[in-house]
Amino acid sequence: MEDFLLIQFAVLSGILGRLVGSKKGAGTAGEIFGLLLGPVGVILVILPAFIDTRHCCPTCGTRSHQQPAMCPACKTTFKWKGKECEFFPPK
Repeated sequence: MEDFLLIQFAVLSGILGRLVGSKKGAGTAGEIFGLLLGPVGVILVILPAFIDTRHCCPTCGTRSHQQPAMCPACKTTFKWKGKECEFFPPK
């Protein structure tokens, strides 16, 4: 009986981790953290610096899941060199 409750608790934590993580573009990582670490994993998913892998526009703060060539909000252009980025605000 205790094993069944433990499995239910892990599955519910995994589902909650996926729901929270999917809003940050990291649903699978959130699910894994929730399954393996329970409520602690869900808390780690909630922390933005820990799991947020989106790129942020330095001009307006809009977040993107990929390395964009241009910010959709403020039209700042980006030139990517690996993970490094040069940006050019619109004139």
